[in-house]
Amino acid sequence: MNCHEFQTLIQPFLKKEEMPPEQLEAFLEHAAVCRECYDELEIYYILQIGLNEAEHSDTSLDFRSELKHFLWRAGRDLEYLNRFSWLRNTIVVSAEIITVFSLILCMIGLF
Repeated sequence: MNCHEFQTLIQPFLKKEEMPPEQLEAFLEHAAVCRECYDELEIYYILQIGLNEAEHSDTSLDFRSELKHFLWRAGRDLEYLNRFSWLRNTIVVSAEIITVFSLILCMIGLF
């Protein structure tokens, strides 16, 4: 992901809009390696999320830590999504194998 693509995804990311897992992974990786984009994300976070939360609750004003936690949660959610995707794919393939095997048994008259 390049810096321009990253910058166009800052708002959707902070608004927790759904992104394809590959796009979210690329976004998180870019945030980890590009200091300039991370700084821009931090500014948007403070303006969009941080000040809104501080206005409505007794949360800490340590926006940098809050952003790191926000990114960590997004990474954790992505990891869970990838795990469940693997499980779902395994179940689908197993069901397809059982279906094909059942059809073969029906065709040869054993079922």
